[in-house]
Amino acid sequence: MNLRKFHKVLGLSLSPLLLMLSVTGLALLARKDNLYSVETKKLLVGLHTWEIAAKYTGSIVAFGLLTMVTTGLILSLRPQLQRMKLQRSAKQIADRAASGEKTVSVAR
Repeated sequence: MNLRKFHKVLGLSLSPLLLMLSVTGLALLARKDNLYSVETKKLLVGLHTWEIAAKYTGSIVAFGLLTMVTTGLILSLRPQLQRMKLQRSAKQIADRAASGEKTVSVAR
């Protein structure tokens, strides 16, 4: 599986969990305004910290999000890095040609 497809599948898999995380986070912003009862507050905190689901669910979601960010950065920076590598190679070839060095072409 290539990186782009992995990133896409991971994003689709994590999206419901991240949606719930953001909704409960928004609701918890108003926890000190007494908009809801103590029981509701405990439920929201339990959902937001994943204590309700399972012991390591929060860690799995956090690792998945870190993986999403990392693969997204790699996918977005890869074209720029390839472009910089080509420019560096072209500059080296031009420098060699200007200095009179003999260049050897290598077929890939």
